[in-house]
Amino acid sequence: MKRLIFALAVALPLPPHAERLTQECNNKFLGPEVTLRVVSEAAQANLVAIVTNPATNPDAYARMWSPASGSAYFKDYGLNQGYYVSLPFDRVQDTDEIGRAIADDPVLHSLGVFDAYAERYGICFGELDPRDVTITEYFNVHLNHYFLSSGDEENAVIDAGGAGPGWTRTGETFKTVEAGPFCREIPPVFRFYTYGANSHFFTADPLECGSLRRTDPGWIYEGQAFGAEMPIDGACADGTTPLYRLYNNRWMYNDSNHRFVSRQDLRDKMMSLGWSDEGVAMCLIPNYLY
Repeated sequence: MKRLIFALAVALPLPPHAERLTQECNNKFLGPEVTLRVVSEAAQANLVAIVTNPATNPDAYARMWSPASGSAYFKDYGLNQGYYVSLPFDRVQDTDEIGRAIADDPVLHSLGVFDAYAERYGICFGELDPRDVTITEYFNVHLNHYFLSSGDEENAVIDAGGAGPGWTRTGETFKTVEAGPFCREIPPVFRFYTYGANSHFFTADPLECGSLRRTDPGWIYEGQAFGAEMPIDGACADGTTPLYRLYNNRWMYNDSNHRFVSRQDLRDKMMSLGWSDEGVAMCLIPNYLY
């Protein structure tokens, strides 16, 4: 009864077409779809119609976390398994959080939704090794900024001047593997860019990723950069390589930049230059661990 009272208390109309961003970014190897189980074929058709034309019921559309207009579709498992609606979302959204929120929403209950859950990625049919990734560090002599590139094509663009003048390789490289859900669930590192400081940011922390997306629209999510694990209590697991993060403390000049290093001597050098040590940001994974 307490839960019902609370649900009724918060069931206020939501802003139409509100962009709702999840607390965490998706590092749980969940697919970008949320499946709704509904009570009838009529409820199924009504929910698809709302997503097709959100103006017919903007509150319900917002409560379904505003999937792309027209993107919902009927899902049929056959054998009289019930009625389902599939809602596709951006891959960075934590679809587990969205599914739980939809399942607990009393307004959507009244429209016939009685369960909702995130779909997982496809079935693993083979033990393919993850692809090795070489991360190359660059430094810009004009900006005094560092950057990590995780692909040969991007390296070629930067080396040819396509990212602007002043970028040179520092000679530092790191080895890890690509992020991926199939067979070997390797967590992703999320990559962001901001025009204001002309700087990139990398995090393996799904909470930090979600907070950045929700609280600072100046940072643009660019996708998954490579695979790495989160440290536990500030330490990396045996066999992985800790990557330390240092910050230049220039937020007040709209000039924020981070450097990621694996060597203690470089870590000490950056701190001597006034950069703040933010500890172990992620743990790079050698292929043999998978």
